[in-house]
Amino acid sequence: MKFDENKYILKETIATGGMATIYKGVQISLNREVVIKKLHPHLSQDANFVKRFKREASILGRLKHENIVSIIDFYEKDDDKFIVLEYIKGKSLKSLIKEKKNIPFEYTLFILKEVLKGLSYIHSQQILHRDLKPDNIMLSDDGTVKITDFGLAFGKELINVTNPGTYLGTPAYFPPEQLAGREITLASDIFSLGVTVIEMITGTNPFEGKDQFETINNILYFKKIDFDYDPDKIPPLFIEIVNSMLNRDPSKRPSSADELLEKVEKFKMDISKDELQEFIFSENITEESSKPVIKVTVKKRSRYRDTIIFIVLLILFFSIIFYQFYYFSKNQKIETVYLKEDQAEKFELYIVTEPKEIQVSINDSIVILTPQKISLEKGVYKISSLNTGFEKIDTTIDLKKNDTIFLKIEKKVEKIDYGFLNVNVIPWADLYIDEKFIDRTPLSKNVQLEVGKHIITLKHPNRKEYSKEIFIEKDKVLKIDMELEKAYGYLKIVVRPWGKVTVDDNYVGITPIGDSIKLLIGPHKIKIENPSFNPIEDEIYIKEEELLKKIYSF
Repeated sequence: MKFDENKYILKETIATGGMATIYKGVQISLNREVVIKKLHPHLSQDANFVKRFKREASILGRLKHENIVSIIDFYEKDDDKFIVLEYIKGKSLKSLIKEKKNIPFEYTLFILKEVLKGLSYIHSQQILHRDLKPDNIMLSDDGTVKITDFGLAFGKELINVTNPGTYLGTPAYFPPEQLAGREITLASDIFSLGVTVIEMITGTNPFEGKDQFETINNILYFKKIDFDYDPDKIPPLFIEIVNSMLNRDPSKRPSSADELLEKVEKFKMDISKDELQEFIFSENITEESSKPVIKVTVKKRSRYRDTIIFIVLLILFFSIIFYQFYYFSKNQKIETVYLKEDQAEKFELYIVTEPKEIQVSINDSIVILTPQKISLEKGVYKISSLNTGFEKIDTTIDLKKNDTIFLKIEKKVEKIDYGFLNVNVIPWADLYIDEKFIDRTPLSKNVQLEVGKHIITLKHPNRKEYSKEIFIEKDKVLKIDMELEKAYGYLKIVVRPWGKVTVDDNYVGITPIGDSIKLLIGPHKIKIENPSFNPIEDEIYIKEEELLKKIYSF
């Protein structure tokens, strides 16, 4: 499959995510393997996702570091958007953890140091990654550790773009402040990296729940993480550092990757890239029995406090029902407030759409990409489609059992108003509108254009290029009559021994010609004749106000 025959070839699909499809490809000019990230077609119509995709390319363009994936190109063709990245031959940290069950301390420490070097550089550029996790850390076949996937990264000035309650990325690695919609800082990346470190040394994410809701609650309400570990294999000071990375209060975590790297580098471990490479690709699996145990303690409220809250909510619930019954008209849509119990029964809701890969929100908080199955508590849920290029659908479902909801979503048909353009040019010109070639004048008919601003460009090989912004009005014809301005350059010609010179079939003279020959800009054909020799023919290009010197010998 090709998307630009002159640059790249798409070979095979590596992965498909919520925002893009990742391909393995080839950069033709250098005959090297690359990774090509293509924004999903339906998201190419969504201004927010296009902005996010371009921002990822822009951020990667600012970063150049051994421990960060390198960008090669950003490319747009028609409505498709592509990011071209270096191809890292190796495996992700997530894959390594699955294979090894858990990673010995010395290798964990080496990987952590390398990640911190890259993260320190990222933070020095005033950028937050916001999605650090084992899936986004690559280990190359030469032992190099690289941070990847900057799809959620922001400059510090833009850190609060995502709305609270909308989770883009993997919540299991998010810090509490990010899930709660509060301000995120450099310390937020430190928390995500701390979760990753625990997963390396234990093989599991301590916050991972049965479903997304349980995972989010585990992070939002945990008190602390208890470690059961072997101090002969993992230094207690290292556990203290990891605990500080996972402090609920961002101000009590290491304030930057630099500060954390300084602490970690105090542990002297003689592990090299070659040794990491050997460990990565060896088939030995560590003993699962040596894995430390991590327990997550979820913060609990007192029974008395829960009772008071329940009574207050119950009073509020009946007040809302009373208000709705007496004051809303019969045609008014009424939304019922449902109180969630701690041990509420849960069911699976399978959301399917036609077409696929539609963004759907549940109760205006959780966003998924269809088709997807999600576990929810019993109750009424508002289901809304979000894609801007499609008709919006809002519906509700009363979830009392495992259920499926199917949404057929039609493409939005937008009414477009048109006007017309008529162009007459002396002598003639190639007409470009918004950088797209339309036709050569004289035009056989008026050009139909959408109402609004456009840029027209007129090109002739021997005249000055003309460009202008125009405005097309609905159902009206904009008429443009003009003569392209002439522009000249000069030719100084020497012929040995001598010759009769013609330019564009026009006789100029016999050399030596004392003065420079004044010619219109653009291409010209020269012919030089001497009866004793075969004629000389040449093509030249004259630039405005420049003197071109040519020497010919028979």
